[in-house]
Amino acid sequence: MTGSMNAKLLLLAAPFSAAAAIVSRRHALRSYGAASLAPQAVQAAPRPDWESYAVRGDSATMIPSVAALASDSLVTALSTKRAVFLGEHHDAAADHALQAEVISRLRTKIGAARPLAVGLEMVQRRFQPQLDAYVAGRLTETQLRAAVDWDRRWGWPFQTYVPVLKAAKKARATLLALNADDEDAAPVSAGGLAALAPDARRRYVSDPKASEAFARTVAFKSYVGYTIRPSYAAHVALGILPATDPSACVGNDGACTTTFKNFLARRILWDEALSKACADWCRDHENGLCVAIVGADHVKYGCGAPARLARSLPNGLGDLATVLLNERPADTKGDAVGGVERGAAPFAFDSFAADRSVPRGADGLVGFRNYVLQLRFAPDPAVDDWVGNERDRGRGPELVAE
Repeated sequence: MTGSMNAKLLLLAAPFSAAAAIVSRRHALRSYGAASLAPQAVQAAPRPDWESYAVRGDSATMIPSVAALASDSLVTALSTKRAVFLGEHHDAAADHALQAEVISRLRTKIGAARPLAVGLEMVQRRFQPQLDAYVAGRLTETQLRAAVDWDRRWGWPFQTYVPVLKAAKKARATLLALNADDEDAAPVSAGGLAALAPDARRRYVSDPKASEAFARTVAFKSYVGYTIRPSYAAHVALGILPATDPSACVGNDGACTTTFKNFLARRILWDEALSKACADWCRDHENGLCVAIVGADHVKYGCGAPARLARSLPNGLGDLATVLLNERPADTKGDAVGGVERGAAPFAFDSFAADRSVPRGADGLVGFRNYVLQLRFAPDPAVDDWVGNERDRGRGPELVAE
């Protein structure tokens, strides 16, 4: 994982529950964590204790190592940063309970004087005044839900996020609306980034040339293959993409209604918007700490929002940390027999059960060797970057260029 900490941090709540052996497609996608689905049944919140691990890469062998961290050590490490991304699964009350705990403990660690912000992917930019009103005590949680159009614009269960809102308010943190407004993002789903109005582009994209250059890196192309294409395939299979021109789809994506190119464009806009909102706040609060609450896909490989935010921070990647909460098999590359890129069919959700226990060894520690842990950047043309589109199998990162 990127970052001067040379580590990705995993935060796992205890206890874990047993897994179901077979899941439906919708359950599988809910496990995968795609942000656009309607909410499903939520998982029980965990106890406030946790296990945490630092994942460290080895550039020579590409084999990661894992070091267990005491919770105090994790909080201390996060408190030294300017920005922290907490990657969640939107359906998991357990993840939101952990977020609330991290916010509370970070406020205790950094003290009352240091500015603290909690950024919410769930709330679009136009609703910043409503978040301010909530923090000031002029809106209740119920009133805030209506004021930010939560049920229509986000849709995941509001009540599971209430602990995060309360923790931020108690910590005297600024709440930041991070996401692009639907009114600006919708045209991108239909016509790509070229359809974004110039004033909207300036609002969300801090440095268009840097964004274009970043899209040409091997790391980003691999991120697209391991994270964005599986998400796209899942959205196609469930028929939940905005309607555009089906004739523009390729290969066996013929049933899709948004092209992969435009789906990717909207994700890029989303990540730029998330990062810029954090960057603007960090610029105005020189010693502040911004904790961004975002979906897991936006922090994987550091290639969603974190690397874009790093462009605006004095020490780049050294000023931020990424955390995956209650990591699931679907959050990593997988191994030779599982994972979304592998298996007998494009939709081989053989390792995606949301409530599946994380494998543990005889020592009781999490068996992270079962996963590649997002440290493998170079795509394997035989299996990567083709999910949902058999015709493109083997073409690899050229799909991004198209």
